[in-house]
Amino acid sequence: MIAFSEGWGLGNSQQANVAFSSDIHRGLRLDAGYVWVKGTHLPRSRDYNPPDSAGAAAFLAAGNTQAALLGLNFFRPVEQVSETMVFENSASSTYHGLRLALRGSFGSRLTLNSSYTFSKAIDDAEEIFPHTRAQDMRNLRAERGLALYDQRHRFVWAMVYDFGQRWQKGTTAAAILNDWSAAPILELGSGRPVNVLLGFDNNLDQEPGSDRPDVVPAGTAGAVATRYGVFAVPPLGVPGNLGRNAFVGPGFASLGLRLQKKVAVTSRLTSHFIVEGFNIFNRRNIRAVNPNYQRAAEPLAAFDARQIQFGLRLLF
Repeated sequence: MIAFSEGWGLGNSQQANVAFSSDIHRGLRLDAGYVWVKGTHLPRSRDYNPPDSAGAAAFLAAGNTQAALLGLNFFRPVEQVSETMVFENSASSTYHGLRLALRGSFGSRLTLNSSYTFSKAIDDAEEIFPHTRAQDMRNLRAERGLALYDQRHRFVWAMVYDFGQRWQKGTTAAAILNDWSAAPILELGSGRPVNVLLGFDNNLDQEPGSDRPDVVPAGTAGAVATRYGVFAVPPLGVPGNLGRNAFVGPGFASLGLRLQKKVAVTSRLTSHFIVEGFNIFNRRNIRAVNPNYQRAAEPLAAFDARQIQFGLRLLF
């Protein structure tokens, strides 16, 4: 069953920002800005008829079967109705961001554009289509954690340098070395949040996709040691003590370079020979890691390896 709460409505946000800009050198500008955004009355989905997890666990501990428990509808308050997902606007979010940017030119040959962002984003719900499930529908506060779009650090540095015509026209050196330009771009970023999960319905709410493990000391019997810590399965019917999106995945670093050579073929035809390289140092940038508590943080997928491409552009 799906419904909308009586007070359903669109969410809203409050925003504030302050920015400063100053010329620190002829043609070079430094910008600094802070942004604060708070989202209130944001949408989330909640089960208004949640199972009695403690009662269900006691029922199974007494030797009864899962089939018998299903027949009793997991001791939901309204026995005749199963899951009752209601869209309500009770979620919230907060974003703080500090951005520094340096841009401009040095003379006529060098152009620079770089920025650094230091930020933090927190929320207590994600998308409602499909339903984002809380681990415990009776304790939505436990869902407050890093937002999926949180990225603490991001740095981008890009420049274009025109080598010009340093060699005398008409010579072989001029034909080869004149009219080149180089445009490197460096991108560095910290990782995105990772939500470590059990992968099965341990808290007996009939939803296996939201259960989280317990964080326990090293050496605990039955626990699993991973790169993110030591985890164990909570007692049956009990939510895990690990918070949502409690860990951060691997960072990202990539250097790209574009080289361009201009050649005047005729008075009306000019060609541009282009060489572009991406991830020049062939760094392995992890795109996704395993969220399962038994193999948490193990790489699952990576971004593209080094790529080089050639191009030719004709202007006439």
